[in-house]
Amino acid sequence: MSQFRELFRLSVAHTYYDSVCRDFEFLIPSDTVELLKQGKFLTKVADNTLYVLYEADELGAPLVNAAGTPLRIALRTTNPYFSNFTNVAQDYYSKIAVYYMADTDQLLSSGTFPLVAPVFSHTITDSARPVTVSFTHSTGTIVEETITEASITTIGLDAGPRPAGTYTVREIFPTTTVDTAYYVDSELYQQRAVVLFDFPLEGDLYSDANDFEIPFQAKEETIRYHVVVKNYSNDDILALTVTDNGYSEDDRPQLAFTKVIAGNPGYDGLDVNLLKSGDETVILFKSGANVPRRAAGRKKIQLIKGTEVLITNLPQPGPDKADAHMIIHLSKP
Repeated sequence: MSQFRELFRLSVAHTYYDSVCRDFEFLIPSDTVELLKQGKFLTKVADNTLYVLYEADELGAPLVNAAGTPLRIALRTTNPYFSNFTNVAQDYYSKIAVYYMADTDQLLSSGTFPLVAPVFSHTITDSARPVTVSFTHSTGTIVEETITEASITTIGLDAGPRPAGTYTVREIFPTTTVDTAYYVDSELYQQRAVVLFDFPLEGDLYSDANDFEIPFQAKEETIRYHVVVKNYSNDDILALTVTDNGYSEDDRPQLAFTKVIAGNPGYDGLDVNLLKSGDETVILFKSGANVPRRAAGRKKIQLIKGTEVLITNLPQPGPDKADAHMIIHLSKP
């Protein structure tokens, strides 16, 4: 009978969630698929974690010792709102973050690179001329060209049939040199991969299964409640507060909210002309510090008038919201 043992597992950790992050799909490029077959590996996804298993003999040793085999596993974001609540750059979807395994069996970042197809265009970074542009790979220089015309601002580059990986464009200007690294991969470019796990299998991996995590941090921002009131007296407005009464239940620091009436110093909310009509008043309650987004809402952040709780649980920004502005309407007959 065949038996398989775990080589390693790969998952995504995100501070936005209290449990496993389910916002990604695993991608295995075709060259790695073939290498996995040759090395007698199996892959399995369970609970959004990728398990890589190897076929072993009766003593647990691998039937095929695949030490040194280059392995690449990528991730694609499946949640269209992911960048709303995640601390990522604006060009997140056009780049790929590459990780490798350190000697400590931990993942370290090689950097984040523009992800391109083998044929792509590079925008020259400076207007100074002449500029000598070279396109290189670990296999050597692919092309080198000197440009003298200021009107030429882009150059077409072709990696040809060379292997996927990191390529460098070097621009040598009269007084400066600029290097730009690209990750070239036709498959991953078409599949819009955003993370790549790229490393050669080491022999000692067989002795102890490793648990690798790709980390993401939740976006932090000021929570703002725009309370639009109608037919409220000055005394009513003065009595309104937003109070965090659920911090002990949530086991988290208490949030404090500052109150600013639109038109007064310190108001930095939305355009009041878009929020109100007629004689309505806009009151801004904003958290005193940036607060990390979280999937589970914070309990009992309450709108209170005097001692009366008007709203027991104020809304929190959902994943579909790009910011933390919430609008509340109150009206008296």
